[in-house]
Amino acid sequence: MAQSRYYSATAQPTVLTASVTPTTTIVQLQQTVGFPVNVPFILALDYGNPSEEVVLCTALAGTNATVTRGYDGTSATSHNAGAPVRHTWTALDGNDSRAHEGSTSGVHGVTGNVVGTTDTQTLTNKTLNNPVINSPSFTGTVNIANPNITGTVTGGATYSSPVITGATVNTSTLNSPTISGTVLGNASYSNITCITPSASITPLLVAGQPSQTNPLQIWQDSTPATVARVRPDGTLSSNAGLQAGSGNQFQVNSSGNITTVGTLTLGTTGQFTISNTGKPRSTTFTSSFTENNTSVNTGSTTYVDTSTVVQTTIVVPPSGKVHIMGRVEQFNNTNSVNTYSVLNVTGSVSGSLRASTDANALIFSQNNAGNNQRSPATDSIIISSSNPGETLTIKWQHRVDAGSTGAFDYRSITAIPLMG
Repeated sequence: MAQSRYYSATAQPTVLTASVTPTTTIVQLQQTVGFPVNVPFILALDYGNPSEEVVLCTALAGTNATVTRGYDGTSATSHNAGAPVRHTWTALDGNDSRAHEGSTSGVHGVTGNVVGTTDTQTLTNKTLNNPVINSPSFTGTVNIANPNITGTVTGGATYSSPVITGATVNTSTLNSPTISGTVLGNASYSNITCITPSASITPLLVAGQPSQTNPLQIWQDSTPATVARVRPDGTLSSNAGLQAGSGNQFQVNSSGNITTVGTLTLGTTGQFTISNTGKPRSTTFTSSFTENNTSVNTGSTTYVDTSTVVQTTIVVPPSGKVHIMGRVEQFNNTNSVNTYSVLNVTGSVSGSLRASTDANALIFSQNNAGNNQRSPATDSIIISSSNPGETLTIKWQHRVDAGSTGAFDYRSITAIPLMG
């Protein structure tokens, strides 16, 4: 509580340096030596004369005092320059002190001990109505109605309609609480309200204790009967079943049966669906085929695309598996050299799934330079490390041994999605 008025025992007498009228609110003083450091304080204008007026100084700037005129029952009147001015007491000071001492609604005149704000005290048989309790630590049995609690709550206390903010609550009984804080142990709650988290409010945290077997949370209907719970390991159990969607399109009843209203969609992009008629279908179980009979040549000793690229794409099904088959005819114009053909596979998400390397290649070894017949070869692979829904790009790439030119003809690629 702020002090009502301030005083000084060293204030020296002074005089007005300018005349004042009954409406003047700033009076000019000759000096203010020893005046109170803080405001407000009392001044007497025309001190000791019949025209003496008591004023309340509310601000002091140098030798200019801002005052409330006609204070404590005196009358605002005119005063001439040179009129004596003193810092003094007034009748209001004595009256305020006596009224405070005799008051039954203040700190004096009450029955029982006065409760201090800093000293350690033990309170017995006190009733707290709508208390605000900061950083409490309760032990024993405590019954508090409608408290606002910030801090740590322990022991076996029972609370009715508490508002608990930023608190840690352990093994207490809370009736109709509103909680934003941390809840530990086996505390008992009824009609709990959790404050919606925001930038300034800590969200509700329900933490289990070592070897705890009781549920972390229990939900009941108005019967009351338990309808759902969160077990100590975090699993959710529902007696009434699971319902999801704005119109409960997906349901798991209490017997464990799954029902859907509309279409059940699986996969990252809905590659597999079951319609509301119960028929499975997929948007990605589509095979792909390409072929080209144009003869192309290359003298590259590294794997390259030829002038005519034989390439196809396929979307990976929910199984993540695709069967790829390819056919190619190879020929080289130089005796005792090799010609190489590889089915190269790249995923839109996975990247390289089958690189163009000799280990993956179909190799034709030319033993007769005069034989112009192409040598046919086929390859069959299964890609099983791709992601459902991504797109595979499959193409033929070729190379030859140094100093030779290879020819490639009748190339084809077939890609088939696999169910499982």
